[in-house]
Amino acid sequence: MAKTSSTGDQKQHPKRRIKAPLLKGLPEFSPEIPLEIRQHLDEQLAKHDEMLQRVRARFDKPKNDGSTVLNWPTEIAEGLGEEVKWANSYERLPVLMKWLELAEANGGLRQWFTELGKRWTGCDNLTKHQRELVDTFNRYPGLWSKMMRTEERKAFDALPDSITIYRGCGPSNRVGLSWSLRREIAAKFPFYNRYRVAVPLLLEAKIPKYRAVALKLDRNEFELIALVQESDITMQKPLTGTSQKPEQAVLLT
Repeated sequence: MAKTSSTGDQKQHPKRRIKAPLLKGLPEFSPEIPLEIRQHLDEQLAKHDEMLQRVRARFDKPKNDGSTVLNWPTEIAEGLGEEVKWANSYERLPVLMKWLELAEANGGLRQWFTELGKRWTGCDNLTKHQRELVDTFNRYPGLWSKMMRTEERKAFDALPDSITIYRGCGPSNRVGLSWSLRREIAAKFPFYNRYRVAVPLLLEAKIPKYRAVALKLDRNEFELIALVQESDITMQKPLTGTSQKPEQAVLLT
């Protein structure tokens, strides 16, 4: 894992101009793309441009009281919180990732990780951004704890050095970031409509605690965000159940 400075994320840079988050590598619109999809993409780009304008206005506008020093971490925390609270479950994580570069450049990483932890269980497209998230976790292991509330940190500290975790998924998304400490909770997920897969599976894995990023308890799912490797998986069994009653999912022998 990459090591980071213990003070690098705390520095304030009153004269540094922010690096505004950008959409990179946008494809040219193809005439084969259906009109409604092109319109949706245009709307998303327009929303992004509006966000950039608000960000630039927030950071470029001089303080009315004549002060020259900005509290960058506070400004970033407030700006990010304002943007992400209006996003839906599929937009929250993209908004967070766009703010990451800004937080890295201007001393707001602690606030960024806190906001990520606050919004984590309300994000429904983790797999799409998994590579970016894993890279970020590996760069800043010293900030993982900022993703947890006080009670979550206490529960996390009580976990053993070797942790058994479970994941309900399909064959194509076995090694994900979201796992549960409870087998019966993990077994339900492949039967929820938004996570439903054709071949539902229950996985069991054992990981060393140093690869557990954070524990989230806010939806009673006992979710452990973990950097799991394929070799950590100790069991894979098929599941049967229905979307009407996901809590009744059972293992097939």
